[in-house]
Amino acid sequence: NPSLALCVEAQARLLRVSDGQELFSGLVHYRSREHKHTTWAAHGARLFRQETERCNRDLSRAAVDQLVARGLIAPEAGPRSTLVVRSE
Repeated sequence: NPSLALCVEAQARLLRVSDGQELFSGLVHYRSREHKHTTWAAHGARLFRQETERCNRDLSRAAVDQLVARGLIAPEAGPRSTLVVRSE
């Protein structure tokens, strides 16, 4: 029953639609607190599912923060941006 943490590294990329030119590429990282395997799995893996949702929110915020910091998107310009994740 080892202690485990959810660790994710994702690459965020911003591409110009007209020609596919990459305008931005950056890594974002997430690491949860450690829990015993049985704790992650209890109650239909509820804690694990909640942690993956938190991870997705935090990674999205970190990617958007990087885009704002580089002036590629305006801060608080209308509704929150939605990142689309595509598996290759």
